[in-house]
Amino acid sequence: MLATGIRTDPLHAVAAAPVILFALDRDGTLTFCAGGGLAVAGLRADDLLWRPASALLSDDPDALADCRRALAGEPAEGIVILADRPYHVRYIPSRDAVGGVNGMYGLAVAEGTELRTVDPSWEGEEHFRGAFAHAAIGMALVGLDGRWLRVNRALCALLGYDEAALLATDFQALTHPDDLALDLHQVAALLADTIEDYQMKRYRHRDGRYIWALLSVSLVRDGRGAAQHFVSQIQDIEGRKRAEEALRASEARYRELLAAAERQARELQLLDRVRTALARELDPATAFRVIVEAIATTFGYTQVSLYLREGEEHVLQHQVGYEHVLARVPVAAGVSGRAVREGRAILIGNVADDPSFLGAIDGITSEICVPLYDAGRPAGFLNVESHGDLRLTEADLHLMEALGEQVGIAIERAHLYAALREREERLAHLALHDPLTRLPNRRGLGEALGGALSRQGRGGPMVALLYIDLDGFKGINDALGHEAGDYLLGEVADRLRACVRAGDTPARLGGDEFAILLEGVGEVQAVGGRVLEELATPVRIGVATATVTASVGGAVATAGETADDLLRRADTALYAAKHAGKNRFLLAEAARARGDAATAG
Repeated sequence: MLATGIRTDPLHAVAAAPVILFALDRDGTLTFCAGGGLAVAGLRADDLLWRPASALLSDDPDALADCRRALAGEPAEGIVILADRPYHVRYIPSRDAVGGVNGMYGLAVAEGTELRTVDPSWEGEEHFRGAFAHAAIGMALVGLDGRWLRVNRALCALLGYDEAALLATDFQALTHPDDLALDLHQVAALLADTIEDYQMKRYRHRDGRYIWALLSVSLVRDGRGAAQHFVSQIQDIEGRKRAEEALRASEARYRELLAAAERQARELQLLDRVRTALARELDPATAFRVIVEAIATTFGYTQVSLYLREGEEHVLQHQVGYEHVLARVPVAAGVSGRAVREGRAILIGNVADDPSFLGAIDGITSEICVPLYDAGRPAGFLNVESHGDLRLTEADLHLMEALGEQVGIAIERAHLYAALREREERLAHLALHDPLTRLPNRRGLGEALGGALSRQGRGGPMVALLYIDLDGFKGINDALGHEAGDYLLGEVADRLRACVRAGDTPARLGGDEFAILLEGVGEVQAVGGRVLEELATPVRIGVATATVTASVGGAVATAGETADDLLRRADTALYAAKHAGKNRFLLAEAARARGDAATAG
């Protein structure tokens, strides 16, 4: 900008006198300086341009304060000492079209200097040309009709034209179409003396591309106030615009990366929740519920479901978000059937376009179906659907694939756990049961007897124990062989089961010894009689027939009696029955009485 008090051709006057014309942008950076005062003070414009006023005036706080006052919108005047010579300086705010301050310009005149206007004659032309031609930024005198009247080398280099070509056109021809209306509006405002303005615009380079420039224009009037021409300063800011665009692109990329990072954090949180749930929970039903609900809550998916294969159907295990749901889906049906056949996860961006979609509820817009595997075998599928305006994306697909792998691990672990539990149960059964007869063994009988006595001690049913030893089994085993003996022992076990109620416990103690634990039976003698009767019935073994009898001793538990005591009393009764002639049943009390009588005799 140029001060309105300067008339005719200020550049000529400035170049020929100890005067400095300068301008600062709104940030306080020196964007223009010219004048004979620079050489007088031993300064070069190239050393000063684009430096902040705070650095240039660091040793002159008064001058710096005047600059800041002008940048705040208040004109100022002051004295600056350059090369031991005082300069009177005027600081004038520069304003935009709406009156806002967008910088300032100033004029420094050496004390005692009269700044006069001079026509550019042959006498002063060389001074004028020097200041104009060697300016660091593009400069031009522009006619009121827009024609270029004079241009410097910097402007020619900026626009790619030689001087003659540029003088043959006008600024309108080289202005970007989108900027021309505003440019002409600013020209009219300058002619009306309503603004003095900086403005950014785009110029068309000779090669056809457009470049960004920072334009500063002021109007020059003659002594009578008539408008003569414009003085334009044109600074290349293409690099700055590219930097701004790069910054905007960088900010956009940063926002994208931030959104991606936030999503990744949620994905990791979800995967961690799922892995933790699988590590803590071996029950498949509970694990599937935790997984489905974690998926729904972490990402806000409105409909999530998980199905496992049972035969030729996929059966629902857990779901979130469905008022009505398909409890069973044929293995080959729907999107899930296609996902299983193709062995890959499927994303349907618009379910209306896919005839295989099976809609459980209205309003579903997109779907992801991920097949699940158990050790490489199809095991089911994980399904996510969106409702309303929400659309599932490739990012959702990748997340569901990762979760599908975790669910597959859960299925495999659940099956391994079930197999392990079955094996443990089988081993526990073997530890407590006789493999030949499948009856409880001595250890199994001991645990059952301990429980029964504990219940009796708390007021439960009466407990009784029958101790059974087969008569003549060794002879049959020796005569017919061990296989026949084993078959006979199995038949004995079946007949003992037939003698008791469901709550009673027949057991094999080893060899040809058996026992029966009774709870709540009042007629122990009757049960012993049934045992003798069942076992005395002949057994068909191949072509042979074997008959085996048994000696049975019984005992009824007394208050506070231990299992060992009860077993000992039943065993004593058993041997009493054998000594009495075998194939008979004796209770412990009767056995004691018989033993007492034998002693007396």
